[in-house]
Amino acid sequence: MNRNPRAAILPTLLLLPMLALALLLAACQPEENSSATDAESATASDPKTETCAACGMVMREQPAPRGQVVHRDGTRAFLCSIDDLVQYLDIPSPAGKPTRIYAEVMPDGHDSKDMNQAWQPWFDVADLFFVTGIERGAVMGDPVMTYRARAAAEKAAEKWGGSLVTFEQLRAAIRE
Repeated sequence: MNRNPRAAILPTLLLLPMLALALLLAACQPEENSSATDAESATASDPKTETCAACGMVMREQPAPRGQVVHRDGTRAFLCSIDDLVQYLDIPSPAGKPTRIYAEVMPDGHDSKDMNQAWQPWFDVADLFFVTGIERGAVMGDPVMTYRARAAAEKAAEKWGGSLVTFEQLRAAIRE
């Protein structure tokens, strides 16, 4: 019987690249729960018993508005004030860059001196208007109020002698 040694090795040599390719593709697949899905990160979460990622204070004990960050890996950071939120965003995180940033929205006509701790609706900060330069006690950092409607923010700024800014303008001002 005449056996060609190359003929026996040939099928094995053809299988090795296919096996390597299969292993490579399997390694490139995202692990389940390794990052936030669009549906998970597209909505804010109720902080319940969470503590502030910046100062460690219990979220439910702090007055609204508060902030929330969803990182690339799906972890969430809760912040007890808008000032803490802005400061937090300037610090690199081992959880990755933020994919979503939320803030609670104050009801139209809300009194800036009202230290209500009830949860307010959460919205993406890019869609909000911020009022700075107002008097408000017992908050971390510079007092900032948040509004969904520009008209409500303008009215609040006029009433309290503050300034209306976007989130990017707020970040720039706090960095100064």
